[in-house]
Amino acid sequence: MQQTLKMDPPDGPSDATVGLAGTAGPAARTTRATTDTRVMEKSESVWRDATPLDPGLSDQEIVAVMRERLRRVHTTAQDALSQCMRCPAVATMPLGGPEDGGFLVDADIVEAFAAQLRLDGAAGEV
Repeated sequence: MQQTLKMDPPDGPSDATVGLAGTAGPAARTTRATTDTRVMEKSESVWRDATPLDPGLSDQEIVAVMRERLRRVHTTAQDALSQCMRCPAVATMPLGGPEDGGFLVDADIVEAFAAQLRLDGAAGEV
């Protein structure tokens, strides 16, 4: 039995390729961020309520909080990012992204990444 996976079509005009950060061109890939992931399911069982991030935290401190939460739910950052971007290829990409520079991460994806770890307010910080 063969199974076919269906992806939601990207928002926007169908005749143009528009990237996440508003860039246009064939190398930019479109996606919509989601928090409906396995990481979110694991996080909900570990943390009952979402934790607001202290606005005084530095970028390094926010990343450290995210790393600790990823460790607690036994997930890599690559896997969590691929799930919230709905793009399995992200999990196996080399460090620094693909050679064509095709994937862009915007504030919506950062917010979804943090939200699936039960953190609030990360997009305005990182």
